[in-house]
Amino acid sequence: MPLLRRHLSTTPLVLDSSLGRLNDLMAKFRDPASPYHIPAGSAGPRGPDDHASSGLPAGLAWSEPSDLGEAGEAAGAGADGSGGAGAGTVGMGSDGGGALGQVHGNPAFDAARDEARRFFSHEGYDTRALLEWPIAWGECDMFRHVNNVHYARYFESARLHFLSCLSPRLPAGVGADVLLGRGTGIILRDLRVRYRAPVTYPDSLVWGVRVHGVWQARARFGMRAAGWSLKDARCAVEADCTSVMYDYENGRKGEMTDELYAVLAAEAGEAGEEKA
Repeated sequence: MPLLRRHLSTTPLVLDSSLGRLNDLMAKFRDPASPYHIPAGSAGPRGPDDHASSGLPAGLAWSEPSDLGEAGEAAGAGADGSGGAGAGTVGMGSDGGGALGQVHGNPAFDAARDEARRFFSHEGYDTRALLEWPIAWGECDMFRHVNNVHYARYFESARLHFLSCLSPRLPAGVGADVLLGRGTGIILRDLRVRYRAPVTYPDSLVWGVRVHGVWQARARFGMRAAGWSLKDARCAVEADCTSVMYDYENGRKGEMTDELYAVLAAEAGEAGEEKA
């Protein structure tokens, strides 16, 4: 009985402490300077794998990604060739904004986006297909930097975004097959990653992807990528991979059509390359 009375008498203290911690957390959600800030009218993360610190209000959705071809240029390519993704697109517009430019919610990164775009333009990447990816706190390990294994997933998302931008230039249905893994799509053959600098939370990596080799007879092509840290203003990681055409319906190696080869070779600047 004495133990029971003691437990009941301390219960209000436990509740008061928990309520205080909850109030502190709610205050961080309301503080614009906090990395946990959720702006009014927006929604929080949908789950543990949602990397965005601020989602769209319920009922709204992102628009289709901009094309790298004539449609993309018409959509707002800047005079400097940087291109311009309209509000709600998944790229980085010529003004350094765009939907993903605003998702992280850290105004300190605004100026850094211009430097990132200059870096990718200088390195030969198409700046109309850049993808900004906010770092999640849970992706950091005990050494307080992003664990190495996560970069493979970042590169995966950047590759798919790049290919989605190419999709409108491909024959009808080909782009969807490539992106959805049906019919004749692509499959990863190998992946190499070079870690140049640690990335810590909070930060956002801007990813650029480009094609650097196309071998039609072997039904494969290479893709290179770089991840630029907005917080540290430097290239933090480089990656390279080989993708192979794959017949998903029959479970075997696929063929690269002349139409797909032409698009990929043009992106690689190898239009005159021998197809063998």
